[in-house]
Amino acid sequence: MERQLGKPLHIQAAEAFESPAFLQKLGMARADAERIFGGADWHQLLRDLVPIRGRISCADALAAFRPLLDQVAPDPAEGWLSYAYQVARALLYPASDPGHTSAQWDGALCFLQLLQVLFDAERTCLPLTSGWTLNSARRRNSPTAVWRRSTAASATGSGRNTSMRCSA
Repeated sequence: MERQLGKPLHIQAAEAFESPAFLQKLGMARADAERIFGGADWHQLLRDLVPIRGRISCADALAAFRPLLDQVAPDPAEGWLSYAYQVARALLYPASDPGHTSAQWDGALCFLQLLQVLFDAERTCLPLTSGWTLNSARRRNSPTAVWRRSTAASATGSGRNTSMRCSA
């Protein structure tokens, strides 16, 4: 059964790219961003990704976003997937980036914005299947958590512990 809560994905994407907080992060002029993203046909761009029936790959998201990304900046030498990861890391741990243009930085931020929208929608539509689960340790007011092996059987039916879970 397909489950979608809230607004359709194309509306969520359009709103994410109109967000003042997002537009403020970009180095491009607000008018340029509004020209590129304001006129985007999000319904058409995301047609291959909806309805969400399985996990969305970053490569599929990039393929869908490519028409807009090409308007923002030329491809970085290492490709958009690697560069977007580098930008995400630089947001947490700032470092200089002399090998890329500010337009490429903006392109990576835009791609990361789309991924955030897609993964939020995926989380709403699909059950959690992570091999790792982190539960806050609430027993005896302990501030720590303990990682434990799951007792779930492996996909091959071997019955061995195949994943780790964190529980208090």
